[in-house]
Amino acid sequence: MSYLKLKKILPVFFILSFIAVLSIPNNLFYFGSYTPEYILCITFYYLLLQPNNIPLPTIIFLGAIYDIVMKYPTGIHILLFLLLRQIVGMHRKFLIHKNFKVIWLFFGLDLIFLVIIKMIMLSYLYNLSIKHIYFSNIMRIYFTILIYPSIHLILDKISKIYMSYEKNR
Repeated sequence: MSYLKLKKILPVFFILSFIAVLSIPNNLFYFGSYTPEYILCITFYYLLLQPNNIPLPTIIFLGAIYDIVMKYPTGIHILLFLLLRQIVGMHRKFLIHKNFKVIWLFFGLDLIFLVIIKMIMLSYLYNLSIKHIYFSNIMRIYFTILIYPSIHLILDKISKIYMSYEKNR
């Protein structure tokens, strides 16, 4: 398989793989209601650094798969992924050459916005008080922001391995 084909399917492969892992009850990455938003981390990374590898139909597909597998109301993550795509697209030119701390800050701000939107939609759909889900989402945001550097580093290393592989061919 050529490097270009592999580079194009890699983001989708990682996101789908993580969705599959998260669907397993009590998996290694599961922390109850405090489970970080791993998929948003991976999606943010690829939308920022390899946006052409996650086109609009793929975003919609991934959001639908995530909703179905994780038993969310269909459309919640489609909307969140589309919002993330728009947000990252708006500040990609600014972020692309910034140091990691700036990228991490923007990820945190984007995450807070997206989790608030998700909280509002879920509280409306399930007729829950926002107070009921407030603390667990604050902890989820906190843990997601904490793990983002690790996910970013792992995805960077994988990308560099594939780049060096292609250069040596």
